[in-house]
Amino acid sequence: MKLLTVSIAAYNVEKYLEKCLNSLNDDRFKDDIEVLIIDDGSKDNTKKIAEEFQRKSPDTFHYIPKKNGGHGSTINKGIELATGKYFRVIDGDDWVDKNNFYRYIAKLKRCDSDMILTKHKEVAPTKEKVISLINNMKDGNEYKLEESLEIDRVTLHMLTVRTSLLQKNKVEITENWRA
Repeated sequence: MKLLTVSIAAYNVEKYLEKCLNSLNDDRFKDDIEVLIIDDGSKDNTKKIAEEFQRKSPDTFHYIPKKNGGHGSTINKGIELATGKYFRVIDGDDWVDKNNFYRYIAKLKRCDSDMILTKHKEVAPTKEKVISLINNMKDGNEYKLEESLEIDRVTLHMLTVRTSLLQKNKVEITENWRA
């Protein structure tokens, strides 16, 4: 069993997907993760790029095509197919810093929590900013839900959850939602 399933929400992300997948293609942690590239009916070369990674590293990368159903449907498919101890979502136009991800995996190996919240960095062409929606959180500390943390909100990009909890409780994200 892999330690972490990374579910990639992919819809027409040919411009970004290679960078995303390359960031997860590192010998230091590749054996610890499974990467599910959930193609939400893309009409560009998303499939071709994903299949190339799957061909090169079939034990890590898995291309899953599906009919277009929106971002939530890619997450639901990822939860359904995940086999890792933990589950995390990354969008196809995002990437991880390999060194930080390596440290994250090392910490995850020593962890037995049901849910892990982490900071993430938002990068735009002109600036970077670290997003932390949890006040008083110290990096690397373990907290119980009863503890007094000020949580403004949680985004999927901050959240890692024990896969069995998601599957056992039939957790689903709203599909085809329009604001």
